[in-house]
Amino acid sequence: MRQDLFKSFDRWSGISYRCLVQLIARYYGTSPFRKAGISRSTHEMELARNWLRQLNLNQIPRDKFDIQYSRSSGPGGQNVNKLNTKAMIRIALPELAEWMPQIVLEQIKDRHFRYLTKNETIVIHSDTTRHREKNLAECFRKFYDMVKECAYIAEETSAEKAEKWKKMYVLYGNMPSPF
Repeated sequence: MRQDLFKSFDRWSGISYRCLVQLIARYYGTSPFRKAGISRSTHEMELARNWLRQLNLNQIPRDKFDIQYSRSSGPGGQNVNKLNTKAMIRIALPELAEWMPQIVLEQIKDRHFRYLTKNETIVIHSDTTRHREKNLAECFRKFYDMVKECAYIAEETSAEKAEKWKKMYVLYGNMPSPF
């Protein structure tokens, strides 16, 4: 029965029920804060949204990171054996809280940030090139990409869109309503 309802919408054909529920939850921005019981003010959400929009590689405060260089592995001959070209950056999450919005920081913790260690320190390393400056830039690029990937703050929904989604909840019956 439910599959027939999905097929009636050309737009939603091929999307599973679970996928639709996740899409709606993401659209309304209900996770991860609703399941954690955390309520956020619209002002906090707007500040975090603007921070994410304006974030670029040049805004990352490199002086807050612990930067280390070591010997690289792999091919490269004498350059690899004699020079410290592998770059590693390290920062603890409390230090990130000084310049990153709390909402984004919580999402990094909750969404399994790839470079996050058990003791809540982010460690990223790179030895892809033979130049330490390029490897350091690659570390910060990895950090930037992961923050952009992990952090998501839903935009405010318009009244028409909210009404449309309410109708979809009614149509699909036993879906849990976020309202």
